[in-house]
Amino acid sequence: QRKTNMIGFVASNLNNLMASQLLVALEREASANGLLLVVSSSSNSPSVEALQIKRMVAQGVDGIFIFPVRGDANQELLQETLADDLPVVQVGERLDDVSADFVGVDYLAGMHVLIRYLMRKKYKTLAFIGEGAISQIGEAQVKAMPDVARLHTSISLCGVKVGGRSAEFGRQSLRQLLTQEQRPEAVICGNDLIASGCVQTLKE
Repeated sequence: QRKTNMIGFVASNLNNLMASQLLVALEREASANGLLLVVSSSSNSPSVEALQIKRMVAQGVDGIFIFPVRGDANQELLQETLADDLPVVQVGERLDDVSADFVGVDYLAGMHVLIRYLMRKKYKTLAFIGEGAISQIGEAQVKAMPDVARLHTSISLCGVKVGGRSAEFGRQSLRQLLTQEQRPEAVICGNDLIASGCVQTLKE
Protein backbone atom coordinates (compact mmCIF):
# COMPACT_ATOMS: atom_id res chain seq x y z
CA GLN A 1 0.00 0.00 0.00
CA ARG A 2 1.65 3.21 -1.16
CA LYS A 3 1.62 6.14 1.28
CA THR A 4 3.83 8.87 -0.16
CA ASN A 5 4.22 7.82 -3.81
CA MET A 6 8.01 8.09 -3.33
CA ILE A 7 10.52 5.37 -4.25
CA GLY A 8 14.14 5.47 -3.07
CA PHE A 9 17.23 4.49 -5.05
CA VAL A 10 20.59 4.26 -3.25
CA ALA A 11 23.56 3.57 -5.52
CA SER A 12 27.09 2.82 -4.40
CA ASN A 13 28.43 4.76 -7.39
CA LEU A 14 26.39 6.41 -10.14
CA ASN A 15 29.47 6.32 -12.39
CA ASN A 16 28.82 2.59 -12.64
CA LEU A 17 27.20 1.99 -16.04
CA MET A 18 24.72 -0.56 -14.71
CA ALA A 19 23.65 1.80 -11.90
CA SER A 20 23.26 4.77 -14.24
CA GLN A 21 21.23 2.74 -16.75
CA LEU A 22 19.03 1.48 -13.92
CA LEU A 23 18.51 5.06 -12.76
CA VAL A 24 17.27 6.06 -16.22
CA ALA A 25 14.85 3.11 -16.28
CA LEU A 26 13.59 3.78 -12.75
CA GLU A 27 13.01 7.46 -13.51
CA ARG A 28 11.05 6.55 -16.64
CA GLU A 29 8.85 4.02 -14.84
CA ALA A 30 8.34 6.24 -11.79
CA SER A 31 7.21 9.12 -13.98
CA ALA A 32 4.87 6.89 -15.96
CA ASN A 33 3.22 5.71 -12.74
CA GLY A 34 2.98 9.05 -10.97
CA LEU A 35 5.80 8.33 -8.51
CA LEU A 36 8.67 10.47 -7.29
CA LEU A 37 12.10 8.84 -7.39
CA VAL A 38 14.44 9.92 -4.58
CA VAL A 39 18.06 9.28 -5.65
CA SER A 40 21.33 9.28 -3.71
CA SER A 41 24.87 7.99 -4.16
CA SER A 42 26.93 6.67 -1.26
CA SER A 43 30.26 7.01 -3.13
CA ASN A 44 31.15 3.46 -2.01
CA SER A 45 30.95 4.45 1.68
CA PRO A 46 29.02 2.04 3.98
CA SER A 47 28.45 4.79 6.57
CA VAL A 48 27.02 7.17 3.95
CA GLU A 49 24.88 4.36 2.56
CA ALA A 50 23.46 3.65 6.02
CA LEU A 51 22.65 7.33 6.56
CA GLN A 52 20.89 7.54 3.19
CA ILE A 53 18.78 4.45 3.87
CA LYS A 54 17.72 5.83 7.27
CA ARG A 55 16.82 9.21 5.75
CA MET A 56 14.73 7.61 3.02
CA VAL A 57 12.87 5.50 5.56
CA ALA A 58 12.28 8.64 7.66
CA GLN A 59 10.94 10.45 4.57
CA GLY A 60 8.39 7.66 4.18
CA VAL A 61 9.44 6.14 0.86
CA ASP A 62 7.24 3.25 -0.21
CA GLY A 63 10.19 1.06 -1.24
CA ILE A 64 13.93 1.15 -1.82
CA PHE A 65 16.10 -0.04 -4.71
CA ILE A 66 19.69 -0.42 -3.54
CA PHE A 67 22.89 -0.99 -5.51
CA PRO A 68 24.82 -1.76 -2.31
CA VAL A 69 28.37 -1.05 -1.28
CA ARG A 70 30.62 -4.10 -1.26
CA GLY A 71 30.63 -5.85 2.12
CA ASP A 72 28.12 -6.67 4.83
CA ALA A 73 28.26 -3.46 6.89
CA ASN A 74 24.58 -2.63 6.36
CA GLN A 75 23.02 -6.10 6.28
CA GLU A 76 21.47 -5.70 9.73
CA LEU A 77 20.04 -2.30 8.82
CA LEU A 78 18.47 -3.66 5.65
CA GLN A 79 17.00 -6.60 7.54
CA GLU A 80 15.44 -4.15 10.01
CA THR A 81 14.05 -2.18 7.07
CA LEU A 82 12.50 -5.35 5.64
CA ALA A 83 11.08 -6.21 9.07
CA ASP A 84 9.15 -2.92 8.91
CA ASP A 85 7.41 -4.24 5.77
CA LEU A 86 9.23 -1.81 3.48
CA PRO A 87 10.02 -3.50 0.15
CA VAL A 88 13.74 -3.62 -0.70
CA VAL A 89 15.24 -4.73 -4.02
CA GLN A 90 18.99 -5.36 -4.31
CA VAL A 91 20.57 -4.69 -7.69
CA GLY A 92 24.01 -5.70 -8.99
CA GLU A 93 25.47 -6.78 -5.66
CA ARG A 94 23.75 -9.31 -3.40
CA LEU A 95 24.09 -9.17 0.38
CA ASP A 96 23.75 -12.86 1.26
CA ASP A 97 22.07 -12.44 4.66
CA VAL A 98 19.47 -9.96 3.40
CA SER A 99 16.25 -11.72 2.40
CA ALA A 100 15.29 -9.15 -0.25
CA ASP A 101 14.56 -9.57 -3.94
CA PHE A 102 17.63 -9.43 -6.17
CA VAL A 103 18.18 -8.38 -9.77
CA GLY A 104 21.56 -9.22 -11.29
CA VAL A 105 23.42 -10.35 -14.38
CA ASP A 106 24.43 -13.87 -15.43
CA TYR A 107 28.09 -13.09 -16.08
CA LEU A 108 28.99 -16.64 -17.12
CA ALA A 109 26.38 -16.56 -19.90
CA GLY A 110 27.47 -13.05 -20.81
CA MET A 111 31.11 -14.12 -21.13
CA HIS A 112 30.12 -16.95 -23.46
CA VAL A 113 28.30 -14.47 -25.71
CA LEU A 114 31.29 -12.13 -25.66
CA ILE A 115 33.82 -14.88 -26.42
CA ARG A 116 31.74 -16.16 -29.33
CA TYR A 117 31.62 -12.63 -30.73
CA LEU A 118 35.41 -12.27 -30.49
CA MET A 119 35.87 -15.68 -32.12
CA ARG A 120 33.76 -14.56 -35.07
CA LYS A 121 36.10 -11.56 -35.35
CA LYS A 122 39.05 -14.04 -35.51
CA TYR A 123 40.62 -12.92 -32.20
CA LYS A 124 42.35 -15.78 -30.42
CA THR A 125 44.52 -14.26 -27.67
CA LEU A 126 42.56 -12.44 -24.97
CA ALA A 127 43.20 -10.70 -21.67
CA PHE A 128 40.85 -9.57 -18.91
CA ILE A 129 41.04 -6.43 -16.74
CA GLY A 130 38.52 -6.11 -13.94
CA GLU A 131 37.67 -5.32 -10.35
CA GLY A 132 38.16 -8.81 -8.94
CA ALA A 133 37.43 -9.39 -5.25
CA ILE A 134 36.62 -5.74 -4.51
CA SER A 135 33.09 -6.34 -5.86
CA GLN A 136 30.73 -9.28 -6.32
CA ILE A 137 30.43 -8.32 -9.97
CA GLY A 138 34.22 -8.43 -10.33
CA GLU A 139 34.41 -11.79 -8.59
CA ALA A 140 31.74 -13.25 -10.86
CA GLN A 141 33.54 -12.00 -13.97
CA VAL A 142 36.90 -13.44 -12.85
CA LYS A 143 35.35 -16.80 -11.98
CA ALA A 144 33.67 -16.95 -15.38
CA MET A 145 36.78 -16.25 -17.45
CA PRO A 146 38.72 -19.54 -16.95
CA ASP A 147 35.56 -21.64 -17.38
CA VAL A 148 34.73 -19.89 -20.62
CA ALA A 149 38.32 -20.16 -21.90
CA ARG A 150 38.37 -23.92 -21.22
CA LEU A 151 35.15 -24.44 -23.15
CA HIS A 152 36.32 -22.38 -26.13
CA THR A 153 39.58 -24.17 -26.85
CA SER A 154 40.55 -21.94 -29.78
CA ILE A 155 40.85 -19.02 -27.32
CA SER A 156 44.00 -18.38 -25.29
CA LEU A 157 43.76 -16.30 -22.09
CA CYS A 158 47.16 -14.60 -21.87
CA GLY A 159 46.61 -12.30 -18.89
CA VAL A 160 44.28 -11.35 -16.05
CA LYS A 161 44.65 -8.05 -14.17
CA VAL A 162 42.30 -7.42 -11.22
CA GLY A 163 42.06 -5.18 -8.17
CA GLY A 164 40.87 -1.79 -9.42
CA ARG A 165 37.86 -0.12 -10.99
CA SER A 166 39.25 3.20 -12.30
CA ALA A 167 40.39 4.46 -15.68
CA GLU A 168 43.92 4.74 -14.31
CA PHE A 169 43.83 1.06 -13.32
CA GLY A 170 42.77 0.24 -16.88
CA ARG A 171 45.62 2.34 -18.34
CA GLN A 172 48.31 0.79 -16.15
CA SER A 173 47.03 -2.77 -16.58
CA LEU A 174 46.95 -2.57 -20.36
CA ARG A 175 50.45 -1.08 -20.44
CA GLN A 176 51.68 -4.11 -18.49
CA LEU A 177 49.85 -6.56 -20.74
CA LEU A 178 51.37 -4.96 -23.84
CA THR A 179 54.90 -5.57 -22.51
CA GLN A 180 54.34 -9.32 -22.32
CA GLU A 181 55.90 -11.67 -24.85
CA GLN A 182 52.41 -12.90 -25.70
CA ARG A 183 50.35 -9.76 -26.24
CA PRO A 184 46.54 -9.88 -26.27
CA GLU A 185 44.69 -9.31 -29.51
CA ALA A 186 41.61 -8.22 -27.55
CA VAL A 187 40.98 -7.12 -23.97
CA ILE A 188 37.78 -7.71 -22.00
CA CYS A 189 37.14 -4.94 -19.46
CA GLY A 190 35.13 -5.35 -16.28
CA ASN A 191 33.55 -1.90 -16.41
CA ASP A 192 33.32 1.21 -18.56
CA LEU A 193 35.90 3.20 -16.56
CA ILE A 194 38.52 0.48 -17.03
CA ALA A 195 37.63 0.35 -20.73
CA SER A 196 38.10 4.13 -21.08
CA GLY A 197 41.55 3.82 -19.52
CA CYS A 198 42.48 1.08 -21.99
CA VAL A 199 41.36 3.27 -24.90
CA GLN A 200 43.54 6.11 -23.60
CA THR A 201 46.56 3.79 -23.48
CA LEU A 202 45.94 2.65 -27.05
CA LYS A 203 45.79 6.27 -28.19
CA GLU A 204 49.16 7.11 -26.58
